[in-house]
Amino acid sequence: MSYSLQRRRGYLSLSMQDWPRMLDLAIEYDWKPAGTNGPNGMYVFNNGQRVGARDARNFAAALGRALPDIPVQDTLTPKMRKDGKPKRGCKITLLDWFSGVEGRELVTKSAAFCRKGAFEIW
Repeated sequence: MSYSLQRRRGYLSLSMQDWPRMLDLAIEYDWKPAGTNGPNGMYVFNNGQRVGARDARNFAAALGRALPDIPVQDTLTPKMRKDGKPKRGCKITLLDWFSGVEGRELVTKSAAFCRKGAFEIW
């Protein structure tokens, strides 16, 4: 399963692991969620709840503030076992999660999508 952020002219797909972590990353970089029109204003359901334009742009700005702190080098893989679990004693941070070329690209694409305004979460 995944999340699909959609608007009339475009969409962005995010994994079930990436979207909640991206929300947390934005909060760590001072995003103040305004809430959605969905159950309890939550962002983690994928049933068509709407994120308003201002909230989406604020989310994008927070991701933009995070980007300089996200390591260019992959810091996640060395901390993970082959079965996908963290190695003993390794702390996985949000910056680790989005580190490396692919992770940084995902954050960049997400910020660019959200900068364009309101969207629905499916």
